[in-house]
Amino acid sequence: GAGKTNLLEAIHLCCLGKSHRTSQDKEMIRRDQETAAVQLTVDRRDGKHEVGVRLFENARRRKIVYVNGKTASRMGELMGHATCVIFSPEDLGLVKDGPQARRRFLDMLLSQQQKAYFYALQGYMTALKQRNAVLKLGDQRQLPAWDEQLALAAAPVARLRRDAGEMLGQRAQVHYRYIGGRDEEILTLRYKSALADSEDPAEAMRQGLAACRREDLARQTTCFGPHRDDLELLLSGEPLKAFGSQGQMRTAALSMKLAA
Repeated sequence: GAGKTNLLEAIHLCCLGKSHRTSQDKEMIRRDQETAAVQLTVDRRDGKHEVGVRLFENARRRKIVYVNGKTASRMGELMGHATCVIFSPEDLGLVKDGPQARRRFLDMLLSQQQKAYFYALQGYMTALKQRNAVLKLGDQRQLPAWDEQLALAAAPVARLRRDAGEMLGQRAQVHYRYIGGRDEEILTLRYKSALADSEDPAEAMRQGLAACRREDLARQTTCFGPHRDDLELLLSGEPLKAFGSQGQMRTAALSMKLAA
C-alpha cells in the first residue's frame, strides 16, 4: 500500500503504452480526477530519451504519447526508447495459462526490440479482424483478397517469433539450470506454429488458409495462422504445465523473464 507497484506500473506504461495489470487505462487514473500523466527520462548508449503518456477519464479522448518533447502520431513511436521486462506474481500464467499469455510475452518483447515487428503485428491483427468479419457475412468472393493480405502480414511475424523463440529457449535453459541447481532438469522452449518450419511463411499461410476455408466458413473465424501460435514448455521432455511442481513452474517463468 506504499505505492511500489504504482511505480512499476508507471515505468511499464512509459515503455509499452499500457499497464501490466489492467487493459482499462482509466483504472490508472486517481479517483475523482479527469487525467493522469507519467514522464520518464532514460540514459541509453545513444543519449537521453524522454517519453511520456497522458491518460483521460473520458473514454472519447485518446491517450497521448510524447517522445522527446513531441507528440507521437502512433503508439509504435514509443517503442524502443525505454525498455523493460517485468516479473510479477501473475507471471506464473506464462506456464499455467493458455497460448495467448505466451504469445503476449513474445509480442511485448519483440515490439520493444523492433518497431517493425509492432507494426507488422498490428497489420496482421487488422487483416485478421477484417477476414473474420467477411467470414461472418459468408461472402466468399472477398476472401481471396483478405487471404493475400493476411499471408503477407503473417510472414514477418512468424519469422521474428521463430528467431526469438530459439534465442529465448537457449538462454532460459541456462537460467533454469543455474536457479534450479539440478543438471538433470532441462527446460526446453519450443516455438509451435504452423509456419515455424517454412522457408516461405507467406506461401505456407496462403496454402493453410485455402485448406481451412471450409472449416473457417463453418466456424465463421480464421482457424489457421500466427494468432494460434504457442511456446511449448517442456521439463526433461515432459509438458511442464501437466507435470511440473509449483516451484518448477515459478523457476521456469522467472527463467523466461531473465532470458528476455
